[in-house]
Amino acid sequence: MSAYACEPGKGSEPEVGWRWVNEMGKYHDVVVLTRSNNRPAIEQYHKDNPDDDKSIEFIYFDLNKFHLGWKKRLKAHEIYYVLWQRAARKIIDNLLKQRSFDLVHLVTFASFRYPVFLSRLSVPVVWGPVGGAEKAPWGLLWYQFRFPACLKEVIRNLATVLSTSAVSMINPVKTSGGRVLASTPKTQEILNNKGIDAMLMPTIGVDHEEPLSGSEFKEGYQELKIIFVGRLVLLKGVHLLLDSLAEAALKNVTLTIVGDGPEREFLEAKTFKLGLQEQVRFIGQVPKDRLPELYASHHVVAGPSLYESGGYMVLEGFQQKRPAIVIDVGGLALSVDESCGIKVPQGSAKAVISGLAEAISHYHKHPEKIQLHGEAGFIKLKNCYTWDEKGKVMNDVYHSATKTSRQT
Repeated sequence: MSAYACEPGKGSEPEVGWRWVNEMGKYHDVVVLTRSNNRPAIEQYHKDNPDDDKSIEFIYFDLNKFHLGWKKRLKAHEIYYVLWQRAARKIIDNLLKQRSFDLVHLVTFASFRYPVFLSRLSVPVVWGPVGGAEKAPWGLLWYQFRFPACLKEVIRNLATVLSTSAVSMINPVKTSGGRVLASTPKTQEILNNKGIDAMLMPTIGVDHEEPLSGSEFKEGYQELKIIFVGRLVLLKGVHLLLDSLAEAALKNVTLTIVGDGPEREFLEAKTFKLGLQEQVRFIGQVPKDRLPELYASHHVVAGPSLYESGGYMVLEGFQQKRPAIVIDVGGLALSVDESCGIKVPQGSAKAVISGLAEAISHYHKHPEKIQLHGEAGFIKLKNCYTWDEKGKVMNDVYHSATKTSRQT
């Protein structure tokens, strides 16, 4: 498994790498290529969990100090990742010569926008789940344009367009055989249109745990409590959420914003400008083990991201039987259907803000829907998004990939 990002308890992409490695370690002997800076956290985890004995071997490596230096100085993480994967190919070739492997699995980064150096291997390849096909809707991107946050997303949109044109050239299963997994419907559509048969599988998952005892919804509440959890960057769409809260004009609705990031100062200023300082609370980052309690003490999760292949917030809300409000784009929209939340259609910024305001008002007027949708979200989580279930599906993918390879 090639898992550039792989670190326990970190969340986001490192969590994706770590969990896929450990899930597949339940079924197979796994050798993991990952970065050296992940080593302290991984070794500390195994020291703290000595009984977690899976057949997993880690090989740590990084490029030389020169490459590491300019990566940090220039923040050229994407370029460094591409060079790292190229170097990983050499290690993979050597491992295949020295030892017997059944397949190679590229796990992270989970985006189709980066080159893949796994063609013409002697064993089949599993690539993904990969996402990255979603673009920030232009109508939302130009809304309250500010530099450099919006410019970064414009560049990403253009890079996604170029990657869409070139994705057929990086198909690792064309010559080696194997399987490709898409984490979102849009990514699946693009891959299929380019002649790459892709199976739909969400990137992320959660552990199955029973909700906290205090998370049962109680009608007759004094105020509707909404929660957002995530990094405060433009793509998360928190500025749209603030505008929608102002448009809804419901004084007994509050919003708790959990997380930090470069947008925080702008968002705090916007909160005061909209006169929402009595309704909106910024609490910064909190330890991961505090999140279940926070979700349980609120009624609705709001995730108005402009795009995302994954997004743990909605699933963590489902864990506590909380419904979600999202924009109908990317992985968050895949997680939410009409039984467990509200999806606001894409459109102009004005239309999206009004849609978010209507969703807030809907739960405010119909509190019984909070319990109904929350229960449905919890069931969907158990059936589709627990790591245990996802591991079983991936194990079937592994067997299918190796079986097909043997037949050919």
